[in-house]
Amino acid sequence: MRFNWIDLVSIGLVATVGGIQFLRGTRDISQVFYETVFLIAAAVGATRLFAPIHHVMGISGGITFAGTFILLGALGLWLAAFLNRVMAFDMGGFNYLLAFFVGITGGWVVGHIGIRSVYIAFAAKDQNVYMAIRRSWVATQLLYFGAFQELLAILRNARWLNI
Repeated sequence: MRFNWIDLVSIGLVATVGGIQFLRGTRDISQVFYETVFLIAAAVGATRLFAPIHHVMGISGGITFAGTFILLGALGLWLAAFLNRVMAFDMGGFNYLLAFFVGITGGWVVGHIGIRSVYIAFAAKDQNVYMAIRRSWVATQLLYFGAFQELLAILRNARWLNI
């Protein structure tokens, strides 16, 4: 695995979205938390729905995937704003710490959707894009959630050892 242009795009996307969400979360953590939860739900929904929509409508896979995420994400952002008006919360001094983790998670979700959209759109057509994504450490972490799987494995071992 080598550092290539897709790494720069991936890091830039995750860092930009994560930074914006962190700065927003320091002021209103409940809004950003709800948005992140609904963006995760939109990502899962887009992953499950884009193939049937692609086959029915005949639009390219990458556009269908990104469009499905945008529609579900917009609905999720609207629901997050509604929930924030009904059930707003504040963590006091822990807003910064929670905003940091929620910001990273939100950036990771948007980065995953961006890289997956590019992968779906160009993997079959452009071998250079396909190989750049396959050789990129950051892109493979975004696509396959490698860091989160490692963290869960460590936590599983800690649970079994009664730590």
